[in-house]
Amino acid sequence: MSPAGRDIHDRFAAALDDDLDASTALAIAREAFRAPIPDDEKRWLVLDFDFVLGLDLDRVWEASDGAGDIPADVQERLEARTAARAARDYATSDAIRDELTARGWDVIDSPEGSTVKPKVGTR
Repeated sequence: MSPAGRDIHDRFAAALDDDLDASTALAIAREAFRAPIPDDEKRWLVLDFDFVLGLDLDRVWEASDGAGDIPADVQERLEARTAARAARDYATSDAIRDELTARGWDVIDSPEGSTVKPKVGTR
């Protein structure tokens, strides 16, 4: 482990040892993402922290594995939302987004168009 990674790890452990200071521990975990350390080390640190915090961050990779499997009815609603946005019918567009969100899908808008992905932990 690099010196910077070791420092982050030690500060995380110290925060937990300090009367289970979870807010500081979470802040240090977020800091790990911005740290000038190799990506593999960042991932190891965050997953190690997650083991203690129980956030199930390791499931993010599991959830992304099936992201390409969009049911036909969800795809149809997404296409209807895209058409509503193109027609500047934002009330309908927002209603469809809310419907998809309630069904467990995150709607992601980008300049290339809209897509959906399952919310983590719902599929």
